[in-house]
Amino acid sequence: KKFILFNVLTLGLFEFVWAFKHFRALKGAGKAKTAAAVVFALFLPISFFDMMKEYEVVSTEAKSPITFNKYLLAVTYFAVEAVIKFADRFPSIPEWVPLVAFPIGLIPLIIVQRQVNLLNKTLRPGIAFAPQMTWKHWLGFAIGLVVLLAMLLGAGMLG
Repeated sequence: KKFILFNVLTLGLFEFVWAFKHFRALKGAGKAKTAAAVVFALFLPISFFDMMKEYEVVSTEAKSPITFNKYLLAVTYFAVEAVIKFADRFPSIPEWVPLVAFPIGLIPLIIVQRQVNLLNKTLRPGIAFAPQMTWKHWLGFAIGLVVLLAMLLGAGMLG
C-alpha cells in the first residue's frame, strides 16, 4: 500500500528509491556496490529483468525459491515506461495515454514487491517487512512532494 501511495503521489519518482533499495539489498554493502545500485535504479526499465533474475537466484540459494514470469513482466514494464516517457514526441498519441499507462506500469513492480515480501516473511518470520507509516515516512513524503511541486511550478512558469 505504501509503495502504491508513494508512487502515485510522487508521480513515479518513488520508483527510483524503491529500485535503489532493492538493488542495494541484492548487491550488498560498499561504495562500489551502492554506486552500482544507483546506476541500476536510474535505468530500471532496462535492469528490471536482472533484478528479478537475482531475486530468483537468492531465493533458490535460501531454499525458498520464487519465480517470476521475467520476460512478460520486463517487457510490459519497459513498454509502458517507453509510452510514458516518449508519448509527447508522437502527436498522434492522445495526452491522456501516459496518465492511463502510469498505473499499468506499477503492476509489474507490485508483483515483484509482493513476491519479495512473501520471501522475507518465509525467511524471517516474525519481522514486520511492511511497517506502518511513521513520522519519518511522512516527513520524507512531504519533502519530496514540496520538491515535486516546486519543479512543476518552475516548469509552469517557464512554459
